[in-house]
Amino acid sequence: MKNDTEKVVILIPIYRAFFDDFEKKSLKSVNQHLKSFPIIFIAPESLDIDFLKEYEIQFNYEICRFEDHFFKSINGYNQLLLSSHFYEAFLNYEYMLIFQTDAYVFKNELSLWISKGFDYIGAPWLDSEKILFNHKSRFIFNKIKRIFGLKQRLYNHINQVGNGGFSLRKTKLFYNISLKEKEQITYFLSNKEKENYHIEDVFWSLYVPQKHSFLKPDYKTALCFCVDRKPEVAFGFLNGELPFACHGFNKKGVVKFWSKYIS
Repeated sequence: MKNDTEKVVILIPIYRAFFDDFEKKSLKSVNQHLKSFPIIFIAPESLDIDFLKEYEIQFNYEICRFEDHFFKSINGYNQLLLSSHFYEAFLNYEYMLIFQTDAYVFKNELSLWISKGFDYIGAPWLDSEKILFNHKSRFIFNKIKRIFGLKQRLYNHINQVGNGGFSLRKTKLFYNISLKEKEQITYFLSNKEKENYHIEDVFWSLYVPQKHSFLKPDYKTALCFCVDRKPEVAFGFLNGELPFACHGFNKKGVVKFWSKYIS
């Protein structure tokens, strides 16, 4: 039987030959809490990874390369994370933890979350505290857009689980679904209606559960795994306790909040 350090691989996407100050802090948190797990940098084929030697990376790591076009835009990254080829590369592991360098881990709870048996976990797209007001304002906003013949914005992702930037995924299931849904994925990626949030984590979070058995936690449980948007609201649900991780801690609106916990 495999132990936890053999069940899961941590995948860190990189696309350029340097780390900014926020990314250095992100990697420092990996050093502190997750270095006992297998760690692989996901990189473009042409990226010279010698720059990694310039940083105080205290964990052992490998490099797995994919074609350059997957790293040149958000659309390319979406293609990669919806590709069966991507998941096939890591079928030796039961789980993968996608760890983008705008994520920060506060403690080592990876084994805990693996033990829960979820197929997918990511930070929920948390709503604000004024939920009733939000529902009313969104209805009015969309009604005005409809009157003027404008495309209406969808909010079906609100309080859903969740953001893919720091996410735990069951590798073989993602591989199998990406094969079965290849035609739907092609359509999904070609759809240009940006207000419908046609990005990879929305596909896994909203579309896949409609057709497949796909176990996710509720949004309050997922907040214990990772916090992304509205951290002040999230901490109300968490009773002031830190989650396993946060994502997007470098965003302008939340930098001040997270600076209390990230040095």
